[in-house]
Amino acid sequence: MTQQTDLTGQRFGKLVVVRRHGSIEKETLWECLCDCGKTHLAKGTYLKKNSVKSCGCLFPNKGIPYPGWRSGRLEAISGGYDSKRKDTYWLCKCDCGAEKEIRRDALINGHAKSCGCLRRSRRKYLEVKDPTILKLYAEGKTLKEVAELTKLSIPYIQLILRRHKIKKDRIREIPPENIELVKQLWAKNLPVDEIVDKTGISSTYLKILTNKGILPSRFKAKSQRQQRAKKFKLPTEAYEELLLKQGGHCAICKNVPTEDRRLAIDHCHKSGIVRGLLCSRCNIGLGYFLDDPIRLKSAIEYLEKSPTPPEGS
Repeated sequence: MTQQTDLTGQRFGKLVVVRRHGSIEKETLWECLCDCGKTHLAKGTYLKKNSVKSCGCLFPNKGIPYPGWRSGRLEAISGGYDSKRKDTYWLCKCDCGAEKEIRRDALINGHAKSCGCLRRSRRKYLEVKDPTILKLYAEGKTLKEVAELTKLSIPYIQLILRRHKIKKDRIREIPPENIELVKQLWAKNLPVDEIVDKTGISSTYLKILTNKGILPSRFKAKSQRQQRAKKFKLPTEAYEELLLKQGGHCAICKNVPTEDRRLAIDHCHKSGIVRGLLCSRCNIGLGYFLDDPIRLKSAIEYLEKSPTPPEGS
């Protein structure tokens, strides 16, 4: 067996070894006196490697747990290596009276401050705030205003809204004067990037404004123009000219489309030639009949032969 080195009286940084203080984790533990006047327990291997140079006054957030070590409400009692969990755990006593095993790293870093009672007390305090948050948000307050009144963080307020299945109103977060400015710039048909630079509102919020109907849908109209030009080789001018020839209505049912729905382009799937403009129902109906005149004539004969209900029924 290797003879142990007596470190009594030796200096390591700001620490002077006073006496031996038992062992921990199969290593000798030494009681040291720091230049600041505090007593500190340190392992002999750490002292020899100069890993420990003070009681912690050099680096207040670092140290080695020892019996009596405090972290928040926790006080360390005893510790050791757990072979099953492959880590060092300390049995700690909380100020509330409960005992709990805490990992050594959590004690050193200060992540563990209680047995869980601190979080539970905090949660109870926050639950009292829930009705206030819901009431303020129902009154039309923004997240920032609710946070200032309740002195809570915005992420926590968002968590409460999700917990109560309340969708966040993103439009409310935009100041009214900014929305008016966006409407003016949008009416001038300026590029989206230029509107974003002038107003500070992201393109995502611009899309939300269009989806809510606050702004005219420019994105959808642009995609439709691109689709007509690419797929059917029908530019906007040719589409408008064909619509004028048809009198502005469907070529089959003669119904006039609404403002938010345009007539679909009907084309031959074999040759790709554009035949006319149809409403969605007529266009889908031709597709179900496979653009076959014989099937359509048979359908007409079938409907004409079928008995019709008497008038007034």
